[in-house]
Amino acid sequence: MKRINSIFWIVATLVVLQCMLFWMRGLMAIGYSEGNELWMWIFKILTYLGIATIGVLIYRIKNTFDTKGFFNENNVQQLRSLGIVAFITALLNSLANACMHSNISKHAPANLGKTNELFYTALAEQVLDQSLITYILIFSIILLTYFTQSALRVKGENEAFI
Repeated sequence: MKRINSIFWIVATLVVLQCMLFWMRGLMAIGYSEGNELWMWIFKILTYLGIATIGVLIYRIKNTFDTKGFFNENNVQQLRSLGIVAFITALLNSLANACMHSNISKHAPANLGKTNELFYTALAEQVLDQSLITYILIFSIILLTYFTQSALRVKGENEAFI
């Protein structure tokens, strides 16, 4: 268990540092960005906010499990929130990547129709191809939530029977 705790805190420290550095870089870039590049930075900042939120939820779940040794209803709610936040974070990241891929050179005149077509194509490619495994893992977390909730319900029924 000590090894898992050490690895957890090393990874948590690295994630916090990465988030802080990216937020500072993103906030500075917003000042001089426009169009799809501006939206890319906004979506990326929100993505890293989602990653930080996921970290807090994982910490809470881990903390409860370390102290009690089992899941309770509160953990099921936190696990469900983890799945929802992870889905929103992945979607925001896909939107940011789509903005990045559809960004037309600043020196060329903007063609809004072409930009929108590139954006929607890039978004579909992100969700359906490049990030598909991420979405599958997120839906697995949500499914795990329902399994955990059912297990707690059965446990409660068994305890009531005894």
